[in-house]
Amino acid sequence: MTVVAIGTLGLSKKYEEVQYQFTQAETITTKFSLDALVQRENNRGKHIDKIIVLLTKQARTQGWDELRQTLIEHFGSTLIIDQPIEDGKNPDELRSILETITGAVDHQDKLYIDVTTGLRHVPMLLIMASAYLRAAKNVSVESVAYGAFELREMQQDTAPICQVFELLPFVELFDWAGATTAFKRTGDVSGMAELLRNPGVAIEGESRPAIDEMIGQLDRIALSLELNRPEEAMREIGQLRATLKVSTNQIEAFVKPFGLITNLIDSTFQTVELPNANITTPEARLAAQRNLIKWYADRKHFTLAALLAREWIVSSFMVAQNNGVQLDIHDVRQAVSNQLNGGLPGNSSLRMKKLHEVWNNHEIGRIRNIIAHATQSGSKTQIQSAEDLKKRVQDIIAAINVLGD
Repeated sequence: MTVVAIGTLGLSKKYEEVQYQFTQAETITTKFSLDALVQRENNRGKHIDKIIVLLTKQARTQGWDELRQTLIEHFGSTLIIDQPIEDGKNPDELRSILETITGAVDHQDKLYIDVTTGLRHVPMLLIMASAYLRAAKNVSVESVAYGAFELREMQQDTAPICQVFELLPFVELFDWAGATTAFKRTGDVSGMAELLRNPGVAIEGESRPAIDEMIGQLDRIALSLELNRPEEAMREIGQLRATLKVSTNQIEAFVKPFGLITNLIDSTFQTVELPNANITTPEARLAAQRNLIKWYADRKHFTLAALLAREWIVSSFMVAQNNGVQLDIHDVRQAVSNQLNGGLPGNSSLRMKKLHEVWNNHEIGRIRNIIAHATQSGSKTQIQSAEDLKKRVQDIIAAINVLGD
């Protein structure tokens, strides 16, 4: 792991001294913002191992010699690298700059970024690269510093004061974007829980218990959905939707991005039509489970959909037998499974006959076993690939939707 500071140099022909003010107690006077950032970290006891300066051909001729001399004077033992980059006059050159940035940083480095100077697109590319490096190379971005030079405050007897803003919280929006995308695609809320668990700011007052409660609910929902525990998931989702109504403002006070996605969370689970209240009747359980089967399949969780579909057929058959009160008794369910695998009495209801037909025509028991035993059950199968198996599961779900509740 290497601690790296990286920044760029603009096209100014003459740099002036500025008081870069990071906090009221941290002000560093220098001509160069990257120099100020490295000094600030050294003052905090965080030694920088390597300084990378991104340089266009023109910037190299207009300010690099002075910046290099300043860096050598202040950090003589630190490796200083002048990294050539293109001007960025077209998309190919922009891609080249991005590749240069990502190639200059190694896996698990710690990164301090200065985006104060340079052609406008270069600081933007640095910010974009930092988000990518966090994910692709497990880089720890410690700071993204921006000195608002255009807003500097002129002083009568001293150098102008330039406020330095920490942009790292805005870079972390990329994390929220990733977690939100994962949720939309798969229904997985664990990424959101992890971001709430590590918000990057100190949580105070009533927001702390509200955030802890939200984390717990998101964790339990993710786990119960992953492990195919429908009733538990339904209860937790009902509690989550209630919590969103009363706690969103408290959470958003410290974790702003969360407030933007609460409606998405609520509507996604509402679309699944998982009840808020406890499920008390067999018919209600079947309706909710059928919705969950479709919800799983829509999000490509075909294993979970197939496992629950098999149990749904068994439960539906029991309800058709007026035996819904024994849905959770293993021996009774096993007996019904055997009945579905065999023949039906002549006095069976139309509903029972349709369930029996779907079970056998789609080989639901066998498909479930192939999946549950990771194709190692020893049974012969004509299913040649995962794609074939997915198609069989989709056919099962379509048949269940036709059956209804």
